[in-house]
Amino acid sequence: MLCMLRSLAQSPVINEVHRGVARDTTDQDGVELLLGAERAKLRSGLSLVLGDQRAILSPGPAIGSTAFVVFKLGNGPGDLPLHLPPEGGTLLLVDADGATILDLFTFPELPEGTSVGRLPDGARQWSYFTPGTLGRAAPEGSPLQRIAGAPELSMSGSGPVLRGPSGSWVMVTCDGSPPGLRDTIPSPAPLQVPPHAVLRARAAAPGAIAGPEVVLVTDAEEERSFVALTMDPDDLNDPERGINVEGLHANFSKRGRAWERRALLTLRSGGNERTLPVVVRISGSGTRGLPKRSFHVALADTMSGPITTPDGRVWTRIILRSDATMHAALNNMVAEELVHRAGDRVDIGPSTIMPLYLNGRYWGAYRVMPTKGKDLIRRLDPAEDHDIIEGPAGRVVTGDRIHFQTAMAALREGRPVAEMEELIDLGSLIDLACFDLYSGRADHDLNMRCWRPRTPDGRWRWILYDMDLWAPPSDHVLDRMCEGLFPSSPFLPQILGLPELRDRLLARMTVLLGTVFSPESVATLADGLGERWRDQLERDRERWQDQMDRPDPMTTVARLQAIARTRPGILLEDLSRRTGMSIRTIRIDAPPADAARLMVEGVVVPPGGLELRVFAGVPLELDLEVAPGFEADGWKGIPLRGTHIRVRPEEVRHVRPLLRVLGS
Repeated sequence: MLCMLRSLAQSPVINEVHRGVARDTTDQDGVELLLGAERAKLRSGLSLVLGDQRAILSPGPAIGSTAFVVFKLGNGPGDLPLHLPPEGGTLLLVDADGATILDLFTFPELPEGTSVGRLPDGARQWSYFTPGTLGRAAPEGSPLQRIAGAPELSMSGSGPVLRGPSGSWVMVTCDGSPPGLRDTIPSPAPLQVPPHAVLRARAAAPGAIAGPEVVLVTDAEEERSFVALTMDPDDLNDPERGINVEGLHANFSKRGRAWERRALLTLRSGGNERTLPVVVRISGSGTRGLPKRSFHVALADTMSGPITTPDGRVWTRIILRSDATMHAALNNMVAEELVHRAGDRVDIGPSTIMPLYLNGRYWGAYRVMPTKGKDLIRRLDPAEDHDIIEGPAGRVVTGDRIHFQTAMAALREGRPVAEMEELIDLGSLIDLACFDLYSGRADHDLNMRCWRPRTPDGRWRWILYDMDLWAPPSDHVLDRMCEGLFPSSPFLPQILGLPELRDRLLARMTVLLGTVFSPESVATLADGLGERWRDQLERDRERWQDQMDRPDPMTTVARLQAIARTRPGILLEDLSRRTGMSIRTIRIDAPPADAARLMVEGVVVPPGGLELRVFAGVPLELDLEVAPGFEADGWKGIPLRGTHIRVRPEEVRHVRPLLRVLGS
């Protein structure tokens, strides 16, 4: 219910409050004041107060014969710095003395593109307006003082059934286009729909504005989980304005706000299904030219968010990643799991494979994942602000590049490692190099993104993404990556050129090659993920095989297994040749699981211990975590004490921690 009061009969009144359409600069949030026909200009000193927000109003001329003054709300030039709360609120017009309330206006939650205001202008009676009438006279007619309810769409044995709220009429379309009055049908009613239909329906009623939309993707009703995009077909396919076609302008390649389109996102997972208004654009670089494209999806209205992915995490933006290149889906999924097994020293976004329905038609297997921007980074680090840098040119995504340039100068000039560690998370940098070397991805230098919290002690970390282009099994990736000109990631010439960083890389890489990257570990992981996603990827292959080269998923698994067998040996030999260091073998025994946990270079030594091929002259760091009731009692055959030691493989061939029971 709205309450509108004027405390002074001749004072201005708040006449209309408007909720704009998100991401549409021509339809912003706004407030309209009515001065009265005898006024020509708003007097100085007045303010609008909304909760704890207060904004002084600049004197302004009236618009039109009825003396409206309109204020756009937001952060842009000339905007009034007020923000409408999603749930509605109370807006006060306060006199120049800062205390006298000239008008009070309570407004409810508003759908996008909708106003609530006085009808007629200046009266106590109120109405919803859609579209809004900022700066214009209120429309004639009876007030609309409620929002119609949502219709119900369900499937029966004879097909879809539509039922509207009592006393309403229902508008429905079956091709993805927004329903309007021309699409009204009786309710309740069974629907005769064409194949691959996607139904959009909303209800309207006397004295009410049209209510929220519901969506039914008929082909997806048997799916346990799916993601769907539903939008005006012209926004997808029209030669002039469609975003997913060659079109008149190579439309698929276009970027910017002009090539964003509004849509509905439906996501079903774990028995839950939700539909949200979103803004969609084509995503990616080289894959834009392929028939199967990726989509960037952002909430259109934060009132209806957030987007909840199948892992239960919530986001404001996601990518529906097409994985249109050869082997892309499984290569990315393997990389993601390996990063986690290695301890997440380098960052990577979570993803899961789901079937996508585009305007009702099955569009293939897509990975649903957050963007590699603010959403993901704020989950990794709670700081309010971050610097984010992308690509070899150091493009600023957010923040600035000043600190980044300082960090890169330290790396390029080979400054002391202690100085670098104040600027760079060296564990993240080293793991970036390890993962790039192991995968041998062809675009390692282009697909670089790093970030840091904008705090005095904030250090740079790296995000791995687009891990699709793994090198062939026998490729000598080290030589290729060392040819990159600075600042090409993963900065191998700089890392290998500084002895302390070189040793950190060699130690970490040899341990990973014997554990997380071991042939058995990677082959087993590839086989398991291949089996898990085989049906989805086979179905995707059938969908696209006539338009694109789509491999059998087991072909990708076989390729990953070949990489698992051959890459460790090639990398070790190439690193030995480039550094001049010889390879040694060291045996590390694991302690009893109930007594302690032993880690080498941050990797847990598994039961049964490890036999590693490592480099002479490169020390390995070992850390022993002792369980309650036990204490460390040195190391067999090594004259060292303590739970943190460094061993040199040219001096030690066998490491075993010694423990004893307390009190024995």
